Amino acid sequence: MLGLLPGGVDEKDLTYLMGNENWRFHSIMLQKKSLLIERIDPILRNMMNKEIRKYSLLPFMNKYAESLLSHACMKSKHMKILDFFTELCG
Repeated sequence: MLGLLPGGVDEKDLTYLMGNENWRFHSIMLQKKSLLIERIDPILRNMMNKEIRKYSLLPFMNKYAESLLSHACMKSKHMKILDFFTELCG
């Protein structure tokens, strides 16, 4: 799912998109292997005076993750993200 969001995603939005907080367990494993990038968003930190963590995958991990998803699953994930952005914009 992160590969479909090239700018990364924050914790709150990732929990919403995944439907639960089970992603946290997997994120720790991926970070230990240096496959997941976690950073503090400097723009949001300056604007909101809060530390918002954003997560993104390395480009080769995006390709690998996409290769594991079936076409139907990929379409389902795309639709969930589109619904998510529609709700944010509305």
